Amino acid sequence: MRAAFCLSLLIMAMAPAGTASFAQSSSPVPATDGATPMPSAIGAIDVSGEDGTLRIAGRIIGLSAGEYEGRITIEKSGPSGRINTAQGGTAKLAAGETAVVATTSVNASAGDSLSVRFVVQAGGHEIASAQVLTQR
Repeated sequence: MRAAFCLSLLIMAMAPAGTASFAQSSSPVPATDGATPMPSAIGAIDVSGEDGTLRIAGRIIGLSAGEYEGRITIEKSGPSGRINTAQGGTAKLAAGETAVVATTSVNASAGDSLSVRFVVQAGGHEIASAQVLTQR
């Protein structure tokens, strides 16, 4: 039970400055009119921890210029308590630009389960997502 949570913390400890990033990109969705392709981006989850507090951020990396909306959803349960929270924001990015659109902190301890999902949309279509899971 404790191993999965500790593995997550081990990954964070190995990353520079005590942080870890998890990213995944899905294929861009074509525009409904077929003439203009949807913007393309990568959604990333940044996690850092100190003294039992995890700081979690949803970051959008624009692969092409566009207006993006990101939403991060967090579910945590275990000995340190239970939370369900969601935050989001928007960013207008040029190709190669990055923006953090959602940040939050949660208390965590050994034995907690954590699920973090970050979804990036453009023009009302999901174009990228990232997910981090730990289990008791």
